Amino acid sequence: MPVELRALEISMKSDLAKLANDPEIFVNVRDFFPHPYSELNAEEFISRSSLNPAPLEYAILTDGAFAGVCGFIPGTDIHRLTAEVGYWIGKPFRGKGIATSALRQLCDVAFSRGFVRLYAGVFETNQPSMRVLEKSGFTLESIRKKGVIKQGKILDEHLFVLLRPDTSL
Repeated sequence: MPVELRALEISMKSDLAKLANDPEIFVNVRDFFPHPYSELNAEEFISRSSLNPAPLEYAILTDGAFAGVCGFIPGTDIHRLTAEVGYWIGKPFRGKGIATSALRQLCDVAFSRGFVRLYAGVFETNQPSMRVLEKSGFTLESIRKKGVIKQGKILDEHLFVLLRPDTSL
């Protein structure tokens, strides 16, 4: 399946809300991700995203269908060459290699913007996401024991890292 990253557009809000309103996504992302997820949430997210001159969040499309979202958060100050990556895929599109393809493309974008270190934190309960990161070239750097709390459960957070291959300063 061909996978394309595209800047989020307001015309995507219904598809975004429909796929994002899934408890299986909510249990694996940060608490600021709303649940239930409404079209108003989608519209606000797309509006915030469009404020960046160069996109940080992208729609994941496969065969023209909206399949999920990925993006990165640039570090600041001494971490300015580091970015955190994140992604989610809607239930109908899981298990087809879409997340892996999207993440690889996202990493290429981030590296082209000068970042040398990309990382993702994954809850211990999210084995499929760990597999996506591994298939995308990330390695497990550390496990933050009891590092996060989600829905009242204290969990380990697995920290995966990918370094730009040609890093030299």
